[in-house]
Amino acid sequence: MGHRRRRAIRAWARSLVTEHTPAVADLMGLRPPLPQVRVHVLRRLENPAVTVGRRIVLSEPWFVEHPDDAGAVVHELSHALLDLRRVPDGTLWLFEGVADLARNHVGLQAPWSAPHHEAGRATAGYQTTAHFLAWVEQQAPGTVAHLVARAASGRHDDAHFSVDGRPLAEVVAAYEAAHA
Repeated sequence: MGHRRRRAIRAWARSLVTEHTPAVADLMGLRPPLPQVRVHVLRRLENPAVTVGRRIVLSEPWFVEHPDDAGAVVHELSHALLDLRRVPDGTLWLFEGVADLARNHVGLQAPWSAPHHEAGRATAGYQTTAHFLAWVEQQAPGTVAHLVARAASGRHDDAHFSVDGRPLAEVVAAYEAAHA
């Protein structure tokens, strides 16, 4: 029974990867040919899902208990498309924010994973950074793709983060003021 359940979860996740790869890749500015993303389901895994290179690894118990958590698969898909075997220094907040932004971008956020503003947490990663990045993208379309390209190539650092020529601190200050 467990094998059949893991196979069903894997098939469901693969269908999500196929369906959402174009939109996630477009958000991040990735162009074909895109890497092939594989999906594995393990009987035991400490986290609901992780990405190793181009492999998304899912926890069977998590997806048995949360069969509608398609957003977690899309979050991991964004990591897998970048095939980051090592996250460049200083970019974890950005990649986790982009991954949650991707989840929202395709309409798969859950109430507990929805992007939102929290004062002082624009660069904390995950949902608060996703909210910040969505705001940045509204201000300057294409910025997320540009930031992803710089970060994935190892050329990102907060000191050279720029939106329309403004440094990160100034952009964060404008974001905080807009959400005060």
